[in-house]
Amino acid sequence: MPISTVKIYIENVSPFRIEEGSRDHYLNNCIEELYLQCEAAIQVKVDTISKMKEHVAKLDELAEMADMMGDDGGAPTEMVDD
Repeated sequence: MPISTVKIYIENVSPFRIEEGSRDHYLNNCIEELYLQCEAAIQVKVDTISKMKEHVAKLDELAEMADMMGDDGGAPTEMVDD
């Protein structure tokens, strides 16, 4: 089967071509989908950073408590969970 026949078939029968109406619309949808995936990845990273900030705040509180009680006097030893 020649390549030109396959190309004509894809251009005329492609579900993207039929549903979307044009290649530009199809490409715009591809770009929008990629943009949404990137936004989701960024949101995951923002959530991770906020969790890390919370953990740092807890560690700061534990360090302050340890300083107030002294080096050898009953400092809290609890671990901060993820």
